[in-house]
Amino acid sequence: MSAEAITAEQVQQGLHDAGFGRCFFFQAQLDNLLAEYQQLQQKVKAMTLAANSKELRYPIAEKRPAQLSFEIAEDKMKAVAFINAAWGGSPVSANALVKAAQDLGIVFGFSKENIIRLVQEASRVEPGTRLKADIAFGRSVKHGLPSRFEPLLPEMVSRRKQPLVDSDAKADLRDFGAIPAVSAGDQLMRRLPPTSGEPGFTVTGEKTEPLPGVSIEWQLGAGVGLAADDDDLLIASQDGLPRAIENGATVDDVFTVGQVDLTSGHIIFKGSVVVTGNVIAGMKVIAGGNVFIKGVVEGLLIEAGGDITIGGSIIGHQIAAGAEHEYSTKIKAQGDIYCNMAQYSAIECQGHLACDQVFDALCGGCAHRFGRY
Repeated sequence: MSAEAITAEQVQQGLHDAGFGRCFFFQAQLDNLLAEYQQLQQKVKAMTLAANSKELRYPIAEKRPAQLSFEIAEDKMKAVAFINAAWGGSPVSANALVKAAQDLGIVFGFSKENIIRLVQEASRVEPGTRLKADIAFGRSVKHGLPSRFEPLLPEMVSRRKQPLVDSDAKADLRDFGAIPAVSAGDQLMRRLPPTSGEPGFTVTGEKTEPLPGVSIEWQLGAGVGLAADDDDLLIASQDGLPRAIENGATVDDVFTVGQVDLTSGHIIFKGSVVVTGNVIAGMKVIAGGNVFIKGVVEGLLIEAGGDITIGGSIIGHQIAAGAEHEYSTKIKAQGDIYCNMAQYSAIECQGHLACDQVFDALCGGCAHRFGRY
């Protein structure tokens, strides 16, 4: 017992200096110690008790290890770990956390990254701090997929609506390139087999079996067939325009478009072309087969490897070229040309020209040559 005064701060500083600063502190015990010490001090001062005649002993701090607990979600698809940081005692290691979780029945989907982060943070925070982290995750069942049909030609799904750019970075806003066509024997589409799926698991290891995917039969359009040695490969049986349909494909021998304008771009197709509307100025229609145009033609060029039939009129314009005049619209066919009226147009065919009215048009290479009218 000493006659000198002692404060709570002095006691706490002494604990810290002795290496017990992170221990759990019993405030009530310290209060009792200081109260009894004060009473003894009074006796020392009153000379009723000799100094250093008594030693006071009170437990005022202790080491406590970190506390670990878990919580499993109601659907058992997630597990959460809680750590109360140690009071000077042993921290929780990652291995100890996993072992404790396994003892509780958490056996699937551990997140190593989350576990390591949690135990490292718990070792650094203030004693008694409560931390939590998701330490395990279940896996949802993935049911099998049915047969899938994969086009082997991207243009089967949609034509590229973008002007071509040449090597000088110049673009013709009307030219989207040729319309993709295929030849007989070209591969069009592959059928991918159904998948079996993947089982699901809860964090407690309960397994959910997947439903396998179903096999879907081909829907074969015109102009296609299955490969002789592969029932999952669709090929073209004729030349033409490939087009994807539900669960299959078709090959059209005719390309049909409503209006030939800046939206459609030039129409360049190795088969036959049907235009149900008009061909506006500056546009081209070039076909390897026949061309049928229901409306008016003001376009730059209509060219066919077969016949050209125009339900409306051909309306061109004169273009001054020195002493001569050229025409804004050219019509060229390897076969016959049929139209109601043509003006200011250069017409050329290897077959016959049948036109009800011709105004100032030039015909060259026709079976019936008539010059300008």
